[in-house]
Amino acid sequence: MKKPLQLFFILSTFMFNAISGANFVSGFPEHNSIRNFHVTNPPAVPVSSFSVSTNPVCAGAPVVLTDNSTNSPTGWNWQMPGATTASASVSSPTVIYNIPGTYTISLTASNASGTGNTYTAALVVNALPTVSILGPAVPMCSGGGATLVASGAASYTWASISSSAVITTNTYAINPQVSNTYSVVGTSLGGCSSAAAINVTVLPSPTISAGASRTIICKGECSTLTANGANTYTWSTGDNSVQIVVSPTLLSSFVYSVTGTDSNGCVSNTATVLIKVASCFSGNSGARGGSANTGCFGGPGAVGEWQNLASVSIAPNPGNGFYTVSGLPQGESISLQVFDSRGREVWQHKGNAGELSTIQLHDLANGVYLFKIQSVSALRLFRIIKE
Repeated sequence: MKKPLQLFFILSTFMFNAISGANFVSGFPEHNSIRNFHVTNPPAVPVSSFSVSTNPVCAGAPVVLTDNSTNSPTGWNWQMPGATTASASVSSPTVIYNIPGTYTISLTASNASGTGNTYTAALVVNALPTVSILGPAVPMCSGGGATLVASGAASYTWASISSSAVITTNTYAINPQVSNTYSVVGTSLGGCSSAAAINVTVLPSPTISAGASRTIICKGECSTLTANGANTYTWSTGDNSVQIVVSPTLLSSFVYSVTGTDSNGCVSNTATVLIKVASCFSGNSGARGGSANTGCFGGPGAVGEWQNLASVSIAPNPGNGFYTVSGLPQGESISLQVFDSRGREVWQHKGNAGELSTIQLHDLANGVYLFKIQSVSALRLFRIIKE
């Protein structure tokens, strides 16, 4: 029968040996087993602490909370009232505050030894500026000017469309050719930014053209200028109709210009017409004589004449639409034309002088007409009245 195990504590042989971080006791009899005693010191409870990535922060911007607690925490209790996520249990959460104000954030860290202290910190959330743009209230015409005005912030940066220049004033002068969207970023004194945009609608300007019934005329003759492409017109002569009749009095070239306005009030490009007034000399036939021209139409009678048509006459004048032409040069081809007060040809005939002795204008309205007689070498103008 074995003897009971006896433990002998002999002070002379009692010793502590540290092997691989473990404490054990030796001195037991050889025939007994040696027992190792491991002594582990428990960790202290955490000392809670954290830092904030940005403070103050702008509303809506993310904030990173970083755990700085000591003593190896394994649990985290974050309290973030007012944030989009009011609590968290991870070591370093990211939170967002959308409403400006001052908020208190707290952290309580814990481990196996227990729960540590609660650490708090204040976070300031600044408001975003409310930026707006004042611009044209109605669509504007292509090429027209306008000024955009931004408000609601301390400083501004515009996104320029027409150039690479950086515009940092609260105003932006524009001259758009087409519709565009203009945007600006405004920054508050607290460093927070927000953007605004405005759509500017641009209407195309009308494109007009102008022409003339005749671009080369003799002194005393008329030319009808016609514009098209717009609703209303303004001529360099001061007239505002679609068609105007001109009769320059000098032997020179004359440029007539016109602009048009459409139904939206947009003004067109400028169209021009060149009219040249010729001396109307032909060989040695002589120069036109007669009284000074006062326009395309006046009282009845000759406006101007060549010497070899001086004998031509028209009777009766005024008349009822039937006129007799006498004194035409024989043996020549003759052209007869009649123009109304707007310079439009309303009657014409060509042939030998003997075939053109009668003019019938009974189908025309009563009024003043310009009668043009032209031969190979001469021309003469008459004003005739139909009543």
